[in-house]
Amino acid sequence: MAYIVKWVVTDKSGAAYSSVNAFFKTEDTAAMKQHIDLEAHALDWQWSIGKQCILATDGKSFVQEKHFCNEEYYNTWLIEKAKLPEIDKHLNYTLI
Repeated sequence: MAYIVKWVVTDKSGAAYSSVNAFFKTEDTAAMKQHIDLEAHALDWQWSIGKQCILATDGKSFVQEKHFCNEEYYNTWLIEKAKLPEIDKHLNYTLI
């Protein structure tokens, strides 16, 4: 059975965006690539089996849902993600 984790993500400044990707705009393309590569690796190694992001109608938040094979794989993903440079210091994540 999948282990599902959900967050509500907001910008600390209260800014509104037209897409989920716009929340992650950064000048550090190398750091962004590392995060994208981790997501691809998680799928390749079957830690993760999918994700979904739904933008709020006001553009000020989105719900991110990630599906992992199990809690152990989620914890592995957290450890690997913690090793990467931060690209989202301007965002708040609230686990739901």
